[in-house]
Amino acid sequence: MPNTIKSRSLTLFYILVGYVVAQLLWWAIHIIQLTSQIYQEDEYLQRRIWMIIGEGLVFFTLLSFGIYKIRKNFKQEVKLAQQKQNFALSVTHELKSPIAGIKLFLQTLQKHDLSEEKRKEIVNKCLQNTNRLESLINNILLTNAFENGNYQLVKERFDAKATTQEIIHLLSSAHNRHTIQLVFFGDEKIILDKQSFTSILSNLLENAIKYSDENSDTEVEISTENNALKLKVKDQGIGISESERYLIFDKFYRAGNELTRKTKGTGLGLFIVYELVHLNEGEIFVEANTPKGTIFTVNLPIK
Repeated sequence: MPNTIKSRSLTLFYILVGYVVAQLLWWAIHIIQLTSQIYQEDEYLQRRIWMIIGEGLVFFTLLSFGIYKIRKNFKQEVKLAQQKQNFALSVTHELKSPIAGIKLFLQTLQKHDLSEEKRKEIVNKCLQNTNRLESLINNILLTNAFENGNYQLVKERFDAKATTQEIIHLLSSAHNRHTIQLVFFGDEKIILDKQSFTSILSNLLENAIKYSDENSDTEVEISTENNALKLKVKDQGIGISESERYLIFDKFYRAGNELTRKTKGTGLGLFIVYELVHLNEGEIFVEANTPKGTIFTVNLPIK
């Protein structure tokens, strides 16, 4: 993406430079001709002058437009470079954190003679860190598949309620101070791309947990009727300003500085949600929760 923008900017710049040189030569030639014809009829001279003025206005307009586009593309390139830098910083942290946790737990098992209960607790924590690592890698692979156009929808029949409960159980185990409530209406068996459903729900819930207090609640509401699935995730977090609601689905978008931000992440979660929703010909909406927080609503066709 950055190379494409840079290439287009350079191409436009060289075209403008070539046009400027051609225009200057053309004007120079006509100025010389006008000088030699200065003693001819005034009417003819005025027509030539107005013709040159018209060309000058066209040139100025195109030059101004070109400068504007180059400046805009340059700003986009700088912004994307900054987002990539933030992404690299955040991925480094997100990868190192669970790996360090797993290593520490395994070293504890290796060096100490622990009770069976304590061993099970440590094994569970290792599994939680492994799940976190797997989720991050899956998000990176999904993003790569979107960019290359390689993601394939596989429609299959599965139990949406059971799948949702499994996802909630995994996240509740990793964030035991955060409560996730499920409300389910309608037929539990649906036909949909299961990976899409799993990724959409997981990323929305992880986003809700990330931006909420430890002891807050998140509600998941799912209904299936008339060949459609409606998924709502309601959190009690810090909320999303109206200006940012147009940006949160952009790849790598993360508010603030990656070095000082308290909440960590890669900036891929909501981007993946958006891409999967539209690949499944669905819709996604964002609105404020009351009294605080955010509500994400996803509508997906099911058959």
